[in-house]
Amino acid sequence: MSKYHLLFALLLTAFTAQAQFHQPLFTDLEGEELADAVKDFFRPNSTPGSDFARDVLYADIYNVNGFVSCVYTGFTINLGNGDPSQNAFAAGINAEHTMPRSFLEGTGNEFDLHNLYPTRINVNSDRSNFPFADIPDAQTDNWYYLDFNQSSVPTANIDLYSEQINGFFEPREDHKGNAARAMFYTYAVYGEEIDGNAPQYFESQRQTLCEWHIQDPADQIEYDRTYLIGSYQEDLPNPFVLDCTLATRMFCQDLEIECTPPMTSNTAETLQKETVSLTAANPIAEGDFINLKLTESAEIKLSVYDMQGNLVRILANDTFAAGTQSFDFQGFGARVFILVAETGRGEREYLKVVKF
Repeated sequence: MSKYHLLFALLLTAFTAQAQFHQPLFTDLEGEELADAVKDFFRPNSTPGSDFARDVLYADIYNVNGFVSCVYTGFTINLGNGDPSQNAFAAGINAEHTMPRSFLEGTGNEFDLHNLYPTRINVNSDRSNFPFADIPDAQTDNWYYLDFNQSSVPTANIDLYSEQINGFFEPREDHKGNAARAMFYTYAVYGEEIDGNAPQYFESQRQTLCEWHIQDPADQIEYDRTYLIGSYQEDLPNPFVLDCTLATRMFCQDLEIECTPPMTSNTAETLQKETVSLTAANPIAEGDFINLKLTESAEIKLSVYDMQGNLVRILANDTFAAGTQSFDFQGFGARVFILVAETGRGEREYLKVVKF
């Protein structure tokens, strides 16, 4: 069983929690301080090598019951048994660097998994290192869908096509936000090297990426995958998936663009009874506090799990009066944790936090 399946078997099944899309990050920072904090915290020291990264991409991250699909066209292959990279390539799929690989030279992390997606080989080639843009339909040279291309404007399912003209590329509608958040991530953590290799490349498409980020917000699949990727990269997810306001605060300040954060990590039972809630700084540092708020006296068990689903520590197992209880966050070695509060009546709430 993969780390991903173990984690969600333990959490989503055992704790019956609702989807969790939004986790506020660095809310007290702005400008250069915000940019420095994101880079310092979320830039991994190392990422998988090219062969392993491709194998993981096809065999785990984008594998759905043995099938892998191109994010630009929906073209789908049966991966089969054997070497994942060789099988995928033989069937017409390879790995697309959303931020072009050549622009990441000097980072040492050219195969950062947050920047990789499975794509049809010829579509990857045709995209080249073109920046993203919204291309007027009448100007599109090539339309890509499933296993074919055409030069004429599609008469049906037009949103499922990606588009290309000489110099620009437009992903299909359901991948635009994902592509934008991959670009935000790579520029946030590797921006110095990217600007050195391709000055103005990111800036030339910044407004378009901001618009796509709002138009196509992160869904549960993207949210789950960023943590799965993190399990291969020092437990570091893509922060622009976790906090939709992060992109608007870092890259879209001059645009009339805002995101409305979706519901955070409350369970259905908590929403109905509102007995227990958890809050903490996110990211959290040694010495910070985890706050447990009760609306009435209750038996509480407060546990900490790592991203592999292992119990790390039980912080409390007692009866507490109504009000707020605070617990020191000390001595945790991993980078991402799930805090779980359970009452004696079966109510549960969980909160996922990343650690400085």
